[in-house]
Amino acid sequence: MRGLWGEDKAERTGRVLLCAGILVFTLVCACRMNNLYGAGRARRRHDLASINQAIWNTSRGHMLHATILRVGIRDHLEPILILYGLNYLAGGNIRSLMVIHAFLISLGSIPFYLMARRRKLCVPEALVFPLCYFLLPPMHQMMKSAWLRPELLFFPALTLMAYALVFRCRRLLLCSVVLALFCKESGAFTVLGLGIYLMAVERRWKLGIPLGILGVVWAPFVSSVLLPAMSGMEVGHSTRIRTFGMDTVRELCRSRWPAIVAVLVSCLLVLRRWAAMVPLPHMVGLLFFKTRLRYVMPIIPIPWFLAMDVVASWQRDLPRRGVLCLLPLVMVGTNLRLQCWERTTPHSMIAEAKPLMKLVPPEASVCTDNRLILHMSCRAKVYEFNRRHRPKHDGRDYVDADYFLLNTKMPCKPPHKRHDRTGDAREELREGGLKLVAETIHWVLYENKRARDCVTESNE
Repeated sequence: MRGLWGEDKAERTGRVLLCAGILVFTLVCACRMNNLYGAGRARRRHDLASINQAIWNTSRGHMLHATILRVGIRDHLEPILILYGLNYLAGGNIRSLMVIHAFLISLGSIPFYLMARRRKLCVPEALVFPLCYFLLPPMHQMMKSAWLRPELLFFPALTLMAYALVFRCRRLLLCSVVLALFCKESGAFTVLGLGIYLMAVERRWKLGIPLGILGVVWAPFVSSVLLPAMSGMEVGHSTRIRTFGMDTVRELCRSRWPAIVAVLVSCLLVLRRWAAMVPLPHMVGLLFFKTRLRYVMPIIPIPWFLAMDVVASWQRDLPRRGVLCLLPLVMVGTNLRLQCWERTTPHSMIAEAKPLMKLVPPEASVCTDNRLILHMSCRAKVYEFNRRHRPKHDGRDYVDADYFLLNTKMPCKPPHKRHDRTGDAREELREGGLKLVAETIHWVLYENKRARDCVTESNE
């Protein structure tokens, strides 16, 4: 081998196969996301709709604005969404956005391949490392439940951080810090851990002290100063630390992924892989947040990369190759066991609502059911029917929408509802003046005559 990027035939073949793997992963995951979108499958559809609406509004000059969940600036700062806004600015749609999202996630495979080559492994062995990344179960489980969330970008960002730590690449390390903070403000916990590691283990004070200070200051500054100044109110997650209790500890102990990561980090520390201490501040931060997978996400990439680096460092060929042959099979079995790749079919009610969605003008504001809110999120104003919106605590934001696309048998789901019974909310809207536009078996489309009359009077 003439070097890491030598021009010998084996190296060129390895690079071509890695690029092919990235392309296949991107297309497969984008198709998977598209199927989930078409089927209306997501654990919290209004969260994904709010993210997509913020991206769409950003492309039209309203930086990170959304009306789903809260009116105005989102209650999280995710600068990566500004980059995603270029998709709509260039004339793309939500499906092209999925391709971009899947491609950025796939880039986390490159540090694995480079690490294996720097450990002097042959090209076939080195290609197994990005294959394991492509099959990583927590990543696919997250895609299944929340495929558009920017937390998924922690995988490539923090994998790059782990590579920069192992091979002491200062510039890459700083790039990974920026990427971690761009994904979400919670990435500051990992930056704090990085600063502590650089000071305590590597004695790199000039780099460790600024990163430690940045990690301590960033999340409180964003949540308690920057976002309130931009939105005019305190964001909800800035008060979570006040609700800490033993219930959080018990939930943490019962959760699958925090326990698995804790064991992996402990094993790495026993092996004196001290870089594994970088995610520890984020694990402590879980006590004050939640233990769902999207909150555990920033912990996983670094210890996983370090564990794979341990395998790559084994001098004996038989154990190393045995593990590399077994790992992909284990991951495939885990994904099947967790039903990460289960087949999804479009919901008949969503297909039935599509003709009604086409009748709503693109510039009109819409209030709709949770099942359709993601499909209607590419517009300036979208509301979820009968949901309490912030910062208007009376929960009446949706009353002034231009159109209402509602399910004829919408159930009542407290506690996020303005009324105890959905029927009361419907009756209130009818009394306000709604004009029937079209209806199907399960859906009905109304035009808000009161809102239209107000617009006409203001124009006159």
